[in-house]
Amino acid sequence: MSRDSGQGRPGTLYLLLFVVGAVLIGMYLGRHMVEQDVRTATAAGPDVTALEQSLRKARAELEVSTTRHDVDRQALQMVRAELAAQKNEIAALEEDLRFYRGLMAPETTDALISLVPPEITYGATPGEYSYRIVVLQRARKHEWASGSVAIAVSGTGIDGPVSYALAELSEGVTENDLELGFRYFQAVEGELSLPQGFQPLAIEIAATVQKPRKLQLKERYPWPF
Repeated sequence: MSRDSGQGRPGTLYLLLFVVGAVLIGMYLGRHMVEQDVRTATAAGPDVTALEQSLRKARAELEVSTTRHDVDRQALQMVRAELAAQKNEIAALEEDLRFYRGLMAPETTDALISLVPPEITYGATPGEYSYRIVVLQRARKHEWASGSVAIAVSGTGIDGPVSYALAELSEGVTENDLELGFRYFQAVEGELSLPQGFQPLAIEIAATVQKPRKLQLKERYPWPF
């Protein structure tokens, strides 16, 4: 009995040593894996930081590009609007130039004072109009012409036929008889406002020329609208 007990102790000791060794090896391997994971995470840290910095930089560049695009678009719209305004201004100047060139073209060798059909255009608001009335001298030799001109708008009011002098319709005109003094032509132009309930039918122009020779001119032009 005692011999069997002595023979069993070495086996138990070996088993105990094996278990302890396995535990120590497991602890070592576990610590090694943890340290490796820590080193891997530490090594990856700078890469993540670099990616975050790159992302912030890309976002900033995108914001700058978007702002620049908006500014460029607004600038382009402003340039287009300015070009359109300049084109309209040039067209108006060209129209005026053609108009005045037509006025300057001589038709006879004798001095001749005449009236040009008035130009009436719509204003900014209903009932308001822009007007231009020209008295001209067509001649090869233009002498100084002087006199006066009276302008009125006739039509139908609430109580029947009525006529308004230009001074009653245009703030820039203070007298019914406007003074004339020109060598080639004289333009009377401005803005007029019609009373409510008034239906214009015609523009009446009466010019009295004193020089270079006395002359009376009267014309009645239909209201263009």
